[in-house]
Amino acid sequence: MFSLFKRRIKIDELASYLIELNVFSKKHEELLRASLGDDTQLDRKRVLEEMQWLSAFSVDFFTWWILGETDRTRAVLDSFYSKLKPVVYGRGCSPTPDRTWVLGHTWLPTNEKFEARAGVGTDPYENLKERFALYTEALRTGKPHSQEINHFQVGFTFAKLCGTIDILAVQLGQNLLLTNLKQLKWLFNTFKIVR
Repeated sequence: MFSLFKRRIKIDELASYLIELNVFSKKHEELLRASLGDDTQLDRKRVLEEMQWLSAFSVDFFTWWILGETDRTRAVLDSFYSKLKPVVYGRGCSPTPDRTWVLGHTWLPTNEKFEARAGVGTDPYENLKERFALYTEALRTGKPHSQEINHFQVGFTFAKLCGTIDILAVQLGQNLLLTNLKQLKWLFNTFKIVR
């Protein structure tokens, strides 16, 4: 049945929903299997961890992108981060791989392991923020002043964080980003956010 009225959801409920269904989704394993199959040479645990952090980034980015810069958006994300931060510390967030910068703006992983660089990698939340900075930079490499999302560069960054540049991993990152966009659009169109 069609209704002209959106269901109401409180900001804290929405933040919990975003954590449970977007960041730590049971569907990540299904998407991983569908994208890479069972014969992947990649460390599945590492890829699943990166899927969580890309999903967390997509919640942040797409919430701003869909809702705009408003007090409501800030309240949603403040609540989201207040719930995400203890989870990040509880689960841990590995340091980003060591990397070599190419052409001043693109980087390639230089090793297969998440090894802490000197003074880097000891704080899981800082590791998460470093990932977010890399994904933000990937988005900036797209068309400036465009509403188009550079999902290829985000997928490429995701693959590099998984320790590879394999096209299947790039496509997995792209698919995850676009799936999260679709879910968040549905969520924000279905519910009216209240305090």
